Amino acid sequence: MLRNKAQTITAHSRAWLLAAVLTFAGFGSFSTIAYAHGGYEHVMGTVQNVGANVISIKQTNGHTVHVGLDTNTAYMRGAEILHKSDVKTGDRVVIEASKHDSYLVAHEVKLGAAAKKAKSTVHPKHG
Repeated sequence: MLRNKAQTITAHSRAWLLAAVLTFAGFGSFSTIAYAHGGYEHVMGTVQNVGANVISIKQTNGHTVHVGLDTNTAYMRGAEILHKSDVKTGDRVVIEASKHDSYLVAHEVKLGAAAKKAKSTVHPKHG
């Protein structure tokens, strides 16, 4: 009986330790730069500026991140292939980027859904 109780205590201790580790590791996922699949990092936010070789993103925490652009960077909105010229200030984006030395270079810039045009509330006059 003592042996089973010791095994039960050890199993509970491992479960609590695992829960604690996963809880604290999860706090890192609230960052606006998160690690993505394939070794890429996600940068999420609003486009502040698009230059020849860099895009500046304002994150929800107020920080601005500068991500390099190169000839291999892809631009997408859903399944639609876009060009760098389609990216405008104020667009919401998620960027998959890889780290090169001390800076990030975009592999893919994913634009949010295009804003829907507001329906006109003006009604024609009925004569």
